[in-house]
Amino acid sequence: MKKIYAFSVTRAVVCSALVLALISSAFAMRLLQQGRQQTTGTAGFDAGPRTPGQKPFTSTTPLPKPPTLTPFTVNTTVDLVAADPNSCQNNVAGQCSLREAIIEANAQAGVDTINVPAGTYQLTIADGGTDSHDATHGELSITDGVNIIGDVDGGGNPATIIQACDATPSATATACPDANGIADKIFSINPNRDQAFDTHLTNLEIRFGMNLGSFAADGSGGGIEWDGSSTLNAGAGTLTVTNCNIHDNVVTDGWGGGLALSNRSTASGTLVTITNSTIANNVAHRASPDSGMGGGISLGPDTSMIMTTSKVLNNSASRFMAARFPATMPRSMAAESSPTRTSISIRARPSPTTRPDETAADCGAISPTFRRRSR
Repeated sequence: MKKIYAFSVTRAVVCSALVLALISSAFAMRLLQQGRQQTTGTAGFDAGPRTPGQKPFTSTTPLPKPPTLTPFTVNTTVDLVAADPNSCQNNVAGQCSLREAIIEANAQAGVDTINVPAGTYQLTIADGGTDSHDATHGELSITDGVNIIGDVDGGGNPATIIQACDATPSATATACPDANGIADKIFSINPNRDQAFDTHLTNLEIRFGMNLGSFAADGSGGGIEWDGSSTLNAGAGTLTVTNCNIHDNVVTDGWGGGLALSNRSTASGTLVTITNSTIANNVAHRASPDSGMGGGISLGPDTSMIMTTSKVLNNSASRFMAARFPATMPRSMAAESSPTRTSISIRARPSPTTRPDETAADCGAISPTFRRRSR
């Protein structure tokens, strides 16, 4: 009887221990599940870890803007399209041209940075008349957010030179002064007018652009053509030009010898900012009734711009519109109709930013175009 009783007691103790272990295990699992519910959502937009108190992601939560990607560093002054489509990303020696870097930046979403060392970057790949706006030939077409940063000399002046022709072109000619270069604008930013993105150009000398296009077909912008409009996303893009020298560019039948800036969106705020830069010796030639305005800068409707510590010097435009000058506007600027949305704010050094003898009957320096008021 003693053996039977001892065995029964032992079995009871073991059973009790098992029950307690099961209860403890169930309690621990419950605590773990509660902890997960506080820091993890369900599948879908709400999935993944987050800190306590953080709101879950939903289908209506705006996604964060992609971060700046690893910078590309241009390693050749030769104008080329590399056989390896990732030559700049992989830093292939002698294959990351400025053109190739822009092609790769266009191909990946997010704001890319392109570092361009000091030197002269001569464009040599002509578009052949196709003008596909993909940067593979012709002008350098930018279709996604980018920071292009050049180098400076000991005095802080731009030491990275980007040019289309290899000498100053004539606004009445049909080709560059010689065969070493291409007759084209230099930068075309958002050429398809379908994206809103930010573009920064810093420490660049942009010269000898020659836009042979007609006023009705891509004829504006000798150095830079920029459009802030977008048909695919809300808002407008921005352009920031810092410490750049934009000079000796021409349009033979368009507006904006130096820069042609436009925007068709209704976005508010400053879209174009030009700081510590010089726009000089650019020409807008008149070859058709509507062309030949804005030797230095052509500023379209709904395109706000602020210029700070910058100079607009010795630009010329051949279109004559003296009868349409507002009485209070200097000779270097002209307006087409009553202003509504276009604004220009110039914050200058004590010396004037526009010369009183700017070459042109009108709009030799800056040509703002105003949208007509509806009646």
